[in-house]
Amino acid sequence: CGDYYVNIRRDGSPIAGSPFVLSVVAGKTHGPSCTAVGDGLKTAFAGHDAEFVVEGRDIIGNQRVVGDDPFEVEIEGPSTPQISVFDRDDGTYLVTYVV
Repeated sequence: CGDYYVNIRRDGSPIAGSPFVLSVVAGKTHGPSCTAVGDGLKTAFAGHDAEFVVEGRDIIGNQRVVGDDPFEVEIEGPSTPQISVFDRDDGTYLVTYVV
């Protein structure tokens, strides 16, 4: 991902408008390529907020830079925690919960 410059020449001279700026962005979100990071994936204190971040990624692992992905989070165990997924609109999602 990033900006590329497309140079088009004829007989060694650039054509009008060359170089062109080509912006390459991540493709659509690919679930198996997404990642999650944060202490809340391993440790939580009863009755207190815990959190982690889900990172949207495309099929080749590029970080997504826009939101609107419908991630679903479940936490299984002796109680049913309250879970909130907040879309940061930058390709990351803050997950908070209380157990």
